Amino acid sequence: MIEANTLLNELLKGNHHKGGIKCLKLFKVKENFFTNLSNEVIDLIKTNQPSNVQSKEHISNWSNPYGDVMQFSLLNHSGKFDDTSTDHDLQFESKSFHYQDQYPYLAQFTKTFPHAYNMRIMGLGKKSGLSPHEEHIVVRHRQEGSKNYYSLRARFHLPIITNEQAQLLIEDEIYHFAVGNIYFFNNGCIHSAYNLDSQPRYHLIWDMLVTESTFELMFSDSTNLVANFLEKMIGDNKKIAPLRTEKITEYQVMGRSKELYDLLKLNLLGIKPYMFNNLWNEWAYFQHNKLGELEFFKI
Repeated sequence: MIEANTLLNELLKGNHHKGGIKCLKLFKVKENFFTNLSNEVIDLIKTNQPSNVQSKEHISNWSNPYGDVMQFSLLNHSGKFDDTSTDHDLQFESKSFHYQDQYPYLAQFTKTFPHAYNMRIMGLGKKSGLSPHEEHIVVRHRQEGSKNYYSLRARFHLPIITNEQAQLLIEDEIYHFAVGNIYFFNNGCIHSAYNLDSQPRYHLIWDMLVTESTFELMFSDSTNLVANFLEKMIGDNKKIAPLRTEKITEYQVMGRSKELYDLLKLNLLGIKPYMFNNLWNEWAYFQHNKLGELEFFKI
């Protein structure tokens, strides 16, 4: 059984490429519920317009997508599936799923994760994917005097339609996530997703604030908060083995290190963004781990 402080520190290590927790298998969705949920997802995909991640204006285009990559946003203000404008806004209270009558199983699923601030269906078409990239999951949560307190965000995947050639890179390890299981995916790690098959891959993906209740629901061995359509993985059953290893050096970056890179015009010196990010990451880890304090989000 993992302790709360241990979990936070292991997630932080993963974010800064120092080992830590990269991914976990957390739940199995029970068969009857998953069948109904997946049918609703398939109907939604067939009858609605997604956002196009290849569009330069898309919120995720910085990850250098290729092929056919699409997104249906489920939690937002407008109720439009192609509205990505608040995907990374942490104000989860003001967002909702707008189609409860039409998609009751999706509505029930979204309500199961109360501190989720986005949820979307991500589709990868034939020979499509997102290039290796890194997103920091650390947020400066509050400040007392000169001391900063940091909290974390966490990402989760539920494969709806997939195949053996739909795989994910997390740091230097390649994984395949199986249909009907919910996984934690540390997107602070260098990561990518790709589908080499001729059939599309669709995952439900959502981000949650790592609050105390998120820890209890998603990561602890307690089953107190678990919905009746989920079977929780306990102890070593959470661990999953990679298919293989694959060395990745160059990757896309965003956030504070990219802002500093652009401000300092380091491209003129022939320095690539990921090179600067590797150095910045060392300082950021020291700042988060030694100068500040890690804690749960306070809601």
